Amino acid sequence: MSRTFSVVVIAVVCVAMFVFPSAYLITHHHSRWLALAVGLLAFPVLPGIWHGLGELRRRRAAPAKSTLTAWDRAILRGAVIAVVAIGGTLLLARGGTWKVVKHGLWFTDWSEPDPIAQSRLLDHVPAGADTLIWIRPGHTHELLPMALSGDVEMVIAQNKTDTLIAVAGEEVVLEEIVAVSKRRPDGDKLETLDAPSGMRILATPGFHSSTGRANELVGLLYRAPRDANAIAVGRAASLVTKYQVRDFIAWAIVGSSSVKFTAEADTVVDLAAMKPLVERLRKLAAAAAQSPDCGNKAFQKATDTDLYSYGLRVRGTATLALDVVREIPACMGSLGF
Repeated sequence: MSRTFSVVVIAVVCVAMFVFPSAYLITHHHSRWLALAVGLLAFPVLPGIWHGLGELRRRRAAPAKSTLTAWDRAILRGAVIAVVAIGGTLLLARGGTWKVVKHGLWFTDWSEPDPIAQSRLLDHVPAGADTLIWIRPGHTHELLPMALSGDVEMVIAQNKTDTLIAVAGEEVVLEEIVAVSKRRPDGDKLETLDAPSGMRILATPGFHSSTGRANELVGLLYRAPRDANAIAVGRAASLVTKYQVRDFIAWAIVGSSSVKFTAEADTVVDLAAMKPLVERLRKLAAAAAQSPDCGNKAFQKATDTDLYSYGLRVRGTATLALDVVREIPACMGSLGF
């Protein structure tokens, strides 16, 4: 009976060595292949290599007789790695341990998820919205104009007169965002609407009764790459009037040292008019960069900038160092946002 119990305990620990570090990576939106590699390193690769090399060295050294068997030494070496793998993950996760545990069976489903279709927040985008910003969990600190104590998913939908802000995450972070949102220019009109647990929805009066997602606007999100950390889309008659553009989509991909921004717009002109339109958009972009707006000021330091057309679509690209991106929240904070 005691032998069976020992075997069960060892098996559970071995599974935990694989699951905890790999599930932690899945929880933080890293690739499944990276999670698989890290999980396999924790068990069985590292314990196996350590034990194999240790026993080989022991045989070559002709050690004195020991009371420990090879199996005992394997258990001890595995226990050391288990403490590092499991304990290290718990230390990193801190208050998010339950989220890690919930992803423990991540390896049973390798189908590609559709984060747009699965997002609960996007279900609340009002049908009357003209623009939509969706910030996915993962790089909140780089992409939101505020300092937060945790990660969130966030949606901002707007038209000429109304705003809706929906966020999902841990309660303490949600309260921080609500407080910051109230300091927006239209913050005095934002009211808290009923929302599921783990979510907050704020809206101005015109968006209080809106139901169902704005399918055309949400559909534009699919034009961004799957690894985009933030996506902004827009479709409105005013775009045609001002810029001869039917709709636009922009996205940001956060790297280890920089953020790459890309924007595309579908035009309503013919091919002959594309060149002068691109020149006009270049002038507008240059003028915007000289404005006091915090984001535009940051783009004065952009590298790898380009603006060109292909077919009836215009595309612009720019790269900002992470240090420059982090200047935007500080700038907005100095302006009272």
